[in-house]
Amino acid sequence: MEAGLEYAVAFATPYGPTNIHLMDNHSDNQIFFYWVTPFNYNELESFDATRIKGLKFHPSHNKTPITEKELIPFIIWAEQNHCPFIIHAGRWQEMSGYSKILEVAENYSCNFIIAHMGGITQKLKDQTSIDIAKKGLDNVFIETSSCLPLPNDFKNETGCSKALFQKIVNRLGAEHILFGSDFPFFEITESMKFVIDATDEYKILGENLADILK
Repeated sequence: MEAGLEYAVAFATPYGPTNIHLMDNHSDNQIFFYWVTPFNYNELESFDATRIKGLKFHPSHNKTPITEKELIPFIIWAEQNHCPFIIHAGRWQEMSGYSKILEVAENYSCNFIIAHMGGITQKLKDQTSIDIAKKGLDNVFIETSSCLPLPNDFKNETGCSKALFQKIVNRLGAEHILFGSDFPFFEITESMKFVIDATDEYKILGENLADILK
């Protein structure tokens, strides 16, 4: 890959490509994660589970928190098939707050990945890591997409400073942090530069995800 990656996670979006298209057409160095909507469980069950390496859910887009009963079958599927479940976390706390992901992680054994380190702002990222550490949840990971600030963030509220990132690494342990870029919204190479020089950077850049996917 142009950014120097050996492998990358790829998943569908509501705007295309579809789950079916991506599963049948992704390249050998793309790891297929199935895009969950609350009412497509029958489609998920119809797929060959060995070809799906993880699930992705966006609560804000679906206007459904991960704690709702419609999502339970997907969580159980992830448990039974030993697949990680990555879930969007954002500023809309009632819908996509990181605390809702922690709530389900306390009741199910599959590995949960909190997208965007818990939210777009530095404050949310810091508090997410504090609460994960307090709860001592070994099945919760955070990924680093949105570590770069949003354009025109004149108040310096978004992204993540190098100092805060290292504090989060120290707080959770590098083994609970996964590299993510949110490409094409952020450039992969720039996101990689942010992680480089952090403690145990190679764990973050790929070794941790490889362990989860075993």
